[in-house]
Amino acid sequence: LDAELTRTGNVQLEIIDKQIMSLHQAYIESESFYAPLTSLVQSSGFGKTRICLDMLKVRPGIYMVLRKPESSGVPAEQDWMRSFFDFVFKSGCSDSLHFENIGIKASNYSSGRFLLALDLIISAYIKRFEELYKEGKSISDILKHLTSLFYKKNKLQTSEIYVDSCFDSLNFSSLNHETISIADLVTKLKTKFTALDKYIRSNSFPFLLILDSADYLDELRSRNVANSKIPGLDIVRRGLHLLDYKSSFMAIAVGTKSDIVDFSPSIQDNYFLTYSNRKNILPPLFLPGNFDIFFQDYSIHLLNLDKALLCSDVMFKLLVVMGRPLWSACNINDVMLTA
Repeated sequence: LDAELTRTGNVQLEIIDKQIMSLHQAYIESESFYAPLTSLVQSSGFGKTRICLDMLKVRPGIYMVLRKPESSGVPAEQDWMRSFFDFVFKSGCSDSLHFENIGIKASNYSSGRFLLALDLIISAYIKRFEELYKEGKSISDILKHLTSLFYKKNKLQTSEIYVDSCFDSLNFSSLNHETISIADLVTKLKTKFTALDKYIRSNSFPFLLILDSADYLDELRSRNVANSKIPGLDIVRRGLHLLDYKSSFMAIAVGTKSDIVDFSPSIQDNYFLTYSNRKNILPPLFLPGNFDIFFQDYSIHLLNLDKALLCSDVMFKLLVVMGRPLWSACNINDVMLTA
């Protein structure tokens, strides 16, 4: 994850960067989309995690790894995410935030809690950014450093402990959701999304929230007063729905063992908090084929993709692992001929 991107990787980064900018513009201009939330759902090996992390090295944003505690996935979940989960999803409490100021019903869900937690995380990010800037660090070095704090290798592979604990010390349980209205919280967040614009020339690029392995959110549920369970991703989406549609913000749900429809369920007419003119869903992001990520371990660029290669038992097992990234990197005519 710390290695330099290859030329193909940089092309991927440029493509996804433009896709996000396009979606953000569509969101703020049409005023018809439910929430600033899109998805990136593809097979293992496409470089989803790597591209998202590299994007945060040049664009401001938050990266969350959402994994089960026993998961061996890489990168591993950050330690502070446990208290985030407890506050937003497992508290068993409904929101006490006041919704009347923006003309919507009171909430028995925890979408307001999610926005409060998001505000705390972004505040810590901005504070650390400005501290490092005052120390004379370059913008590039600051963004790279902050991004490194959002991920770590698998707990079984390393005992590395980051000296910078600006996120590890976050105290979500101290947040008071009874003394602030949703309208005030939305206003605060809108300001924070653009707080770093004076340092970074981003051409109106939105502040990002990357939710890696977001399929885990469906296992995290909050109960309302009727004891019906609300999927975690729906809690996040409903919270983002409350944001001012002109907010410079975009969330990306990243998944491997999921379908796009899992991250984009249809908006129902009876959904709580639904503005009558905001019912469309942003289309998903898509990474083109890329097997450049295997160059460091395999000299795959030297392979001649032909019948003899496929007849090799050893190589066939490798192809099963790299399957989709490899085939999608080939011209369709070559794929059909080989098949």
